[in-house]
Amino acid sequence: MNTSLNTAATVNRSPSGCSHPVTALLTEDEREQLEALARQESRTKSATLRLFYLRGIAASGGGHPVNA
Repeated sequence: MNTSLNTAATVNRSPSGCSHPVTALLTEDEREQLEALARQESRTKSATLRLFYLRGIAASGGGHPVNA
């Protein structure tokens, strides 16, 4: 049996080297807001939260350039 016909290829949307998970605690309202924003941008919650982090660092003058 050829299992390659039964599985879909996975796409890694994270940048190279992005492999260190971090846990974030959110209120129920914050989580709902994150989920809504992630759906609007067709992103995962993790990708959306990472983008917010990078934008916050850039806005504070802390360095990482974000083209978003």
